[in-house]
Amino acid sequence: MTYAEQIEYKKLNEELTKLESEKTDLETELTDCSDDFEKIQTISNRIGEINNLLDEKTLRVLELEEYL
Repeated sequence: MTYAEQIEYKKLNEELTKLESEKTDLETELTDCSDDFEKIQTISNRIGEINNLLDEKTLRVLELEEYL
């Protein structure tokens, strides 16, 4: 693994941690706002975006781990 890939790997893992934390916070918030449809829609959309980012970044981490 090149030095640049090592840095990318570390950064991706940090980003994954932050995204997982944000997703957990949003899921908690989602259960607390059961009467506000707009907020539910906004939070649901963001959770979908986070899931897509998690998938992309996890795939890249797995690719980089092949070089370890």
